[in-house]
Amino acid sequence: MSGGKDCRPWFEKHPHWFKEQTDILISAGFELVKDILSREGRILFVGHSKVDPERQIFVAFPDAFPSSAPKIFDTPPSKLLSRHHRIDTRQFCIFGINENRWSATRSVADALAEAEELISKFKDGNATLENQPPEPITRAIRYEPETAILVPPPISTFNGFAQLKSPTGKFRVKFIHEGDQKLITQGRGIIFEADFGEKKLNWSRPFSNYFGNNGKEIHGDWFYLQNPPTQESLYGVLNKCFQQIKAFKKANYYWLGLIFNEEVAGNGQSRLTWLIARANAEGKFHLLRTFPYIQQERYARIPGLEGLEQKQVTLIGCGSLGSKIAANLAASGVNRFHLVDFDYFEPNNSVRHELGVECFGLNKERALFDRLCSLNPAVAENSTFFYFQVASISPFNVEQKFYNLVRESDLIIDTTAIHSVSHFINELSFELRIPTLFATVTNGAWGGEIVRAIPGKTPCWLCWLDQYYDNKPPSAPASSAEIFAPGCDQPTFTGTTYDLAIVASLATSMAVETLLPDMEYADFSKNYIRWSGKDKNGKPVFLTETFSTNGQQGCWLCGS
Repeated sequence: MSGGKDCRPWFEKHPHWFKEQTDILISAGFELVKDILSREGRILFVGHSKVDPERQIFVAFPDAFPSSAPKIFDTPPSKLLSRHHRIDTRQFCIFGINENRWSATRSVADALAEAEELISKFKDGNATLENQPPEPITRAIRYEPETAILVPPPISTFNGFAQLKSPTGKFRVKFIHEGDQKLITQGRGIIFEADFGEKKLNWSRPFSNYFGNNGKEIHGDWFYLQNPPTQESLYGVLNKCFQQIKAFKKANYYWLGLIFNEEVAGNGQSRLTWLIARANAEGKFHLLRTFPYIQQERYARIPGLEGLEQKQVTLIGCGSLGSKIAANLAASGVNRFHLVDFDYFEPNNSVRHELGVECFGLNKERALFDRLCSLNPAVAENSTFFYFQVASISPFNVEQKFYNLVRESDLIIDTTAIHSVSHFINELSFELRIPTLFATVTNGAWGGEIVRAIPGKTPCWLCWLDQYYDNKPPSAPASSAEIFAPGCDQPTFTGTTYDLAIVASLATSMAVETLLPDMEYADFSKNYIRWSGKDKNGKPVFLTETFSTNGQQGCWLCGS
């Protein structure tokens, strides 16, 4: 232990705090559970609610007290509160979201007062729900550990239940067990097919690629509920559905799903959700954590980026820097990519690349496509990958294909750091009138640059090159920074993934600003970002600068 001191619980470190809290609880009619203290070294008090005397209450002090609030919960015989009372742990939710109203200056008396207020307000279920945060029932259930089911679109987004003649149907799951199949303690699955009346929906790409032929195929029955179950009615609803299945089908295990609308985001808002359970022949339920995949819920987490899903980005160079920029854009909502590269992935590339060692030997653009799909499944339906070396010697029909890909784009991003490629892309972007970013890092990843060229708005990359060629961010000495692992015509460089990630984040920010020019704070006067992680001597500086590009007088390309 640090300083040679033993780890001690809070009540031994601060006995005056312990006495203070104990006096408050004893005066409120609570008793210390001495058996828990001697056996587990935890402080637990038991008593009864003043508002609801039949309700037994426990007060438990966390290890982090007083930095963290006391936890208050009751026992199953008591009726669950309609809000702010977890079904799985019976703990009361006090002091607001994430206990944001608790501070170390408060005492257990404040915690008791909060709990009593909740009991008074919500014990009968009649309180107004205005301005109450959502409490989806599926978030407060005790599930089987490390066991989950994914509900992919279009199954997750089917909402035509009102038109169905029957509120029941079938679904099929691919499930990969990671433990004893009889105990179903671990495993993950995905619904690959569901019948909704005469309509049969199947999983979409790339979800079908994730599991494919893996896993055991399982058949289940779903039940649509007009109203969501309550915390107290849940198991009764499950049992009623189970008895319906068991009446016409005999099996060792039964899979069933409940489909209903539950609250989400805010008061009065709801979305369709699934609750999936497996029951044995005796009706013992194992609840599986279920995740409906809904694209709109992705967008809700990234407000202000609406419209990115319609933009097409051509990425030239799927190496370390390009892969991180692409991953950032996909996670931010870009669904449409053309990925262009000609290189293969080496295991040692994983020190900086978005891909992992398991992608060895794969073409970078193909493997990166799969990675982007895992971050944003909509990429699978709208994107392409193209094995092509820009500015090389290729058949004309191959060059034509590349030209057509670029012509469809809203933004080109060049991360090759090859001057011949950048010259060519610069000319092509102005010919097609498409904005382009040129992103590079220096040797050793000591620094990085992002240059933006927008035909008709800014000078071109050649103008930038003429102005800033002799004023670049610091670079590690070539002798210690260049390596030639692939061959003398394909040098790579040394550098850390975290330095590269800074440049990628800056490039992503400029890319989003370019794709969404109506953003409130978009500024197209500064089109050169220079990041220096170190100075010319290698000392850390962490400096980000933005500059304007002055056009060359009479530039043959952009007419500056």
